[in-house]
Amino acid sequence: MTAEPALADAPPLLLTLPRLGETMEQGRVVAWVVAEGQDYRRGETLLEVETDKTVVEVPALGDGRMLRHLVAEGDVLAVGAAIAEVAGDASATAAPPPQAEAAEPDAEPPAEPSAPAEGAPASSPIAQVPERPRAAPGARRLARQRGVSLEAIAGSGRRGRIQRADVERADAGRAPAPARAQRRWPGDAGAELGEMLDIAGGRLFIRRWKGDGEPLLLLHGFAGDLTTYAATGADLSRRGHAVLALDMPGHGRSDHPADTPDGLAAAVADALARLDLTGVRLVGQSLGAAVAILVAQAVPDRVAALDLLAPAGLATQVDQGFVDGLLAAATPQ
Repeated sequence: MTAEPALADAPPLLLTLPRLGETMEQGRVVAWVVAEGQDYRRGETLLEVETDKTVVEVPALGDGRMLRHLVAEGDVLAVGAAIAEVAGDASATAAPPPQAEAAEPDAEPPAEPSAPAEGAPASSPIAQVPERPRAAPGARRLARQRGVSLEAIAGSGRRGRIQRADVERADAGRAPAPARAQRRWPGDAGAELGEMLDIAGGRLFIRRWKGDGEPLLLLHGFAGDLTTYAATGADLSRRGHAVLALDMPGHGRSDHPADTPDGLAAAVADALARLDLTGVRLVGQSLGAAVAILVAQAVPDRVAALDLLAPAGLATQVDQGFVDGLLAAATPQ
């Protein structure tokens, strides 16, 4: 987008690390979403921050331009520390906890204020900020990943709130976008927050971190996803590695029907082939470690080494109660 002249000439303001939870005292910068020199709109994600509990998206409270990053991905900072210089509204340089977006108050809107008493000074007019569409955080994230505009979606949730399913339906009804050239990896000049990779039988959601050194593929465990490695990927990238992580079939945002160890391994091996990667070090945790072994057996010419973290065995006996609990668990969207 093109910045307005007033925005381009605005003096720099400091963006500080907000408190994203009651117990948060510090956070780790996982990834910058808005690059230096890039304009952003109110509600768009500026960066991802890892707290002591989860990875949180920090939204912009007003339109602006990212002038300069003051911290790098992987840096650990105290709440309130300066993280960037921006141009824009001075009142929008700190973000509130994300719970504010997810809140769904049941109370009715407050009554209209009574007329001011005779002789009282009239209040000055307040500029109205256009409201962004009401949407669940997961729906916003999915819409951004797939390039779907929330403004054109009618939400099916309470009070018209947009859900992930609404975004998926809108995405399915769009004309296919023209194919874009795949970015080169490893050695890519920039890191991507995520993209879908077409493989045989479905699609895998992958994320890359820049680097020119030894390529690493990070495989998560059972019931996990690639966010398991959000901070690790950024740290390994800063150490020079070219890092790739993916959501295995049946996990995260991947859309693939494989549901056996051999099926998971075949999907990962196909991803390596589609990306034309060789000499890759596979880093697998728990179930991901078992899959890494099978991938190395299937495509030994593409795998240079294995790092197995708490490797899971492929035995016939499992804790069925534990598995049933995971399958029954749900998070509100």
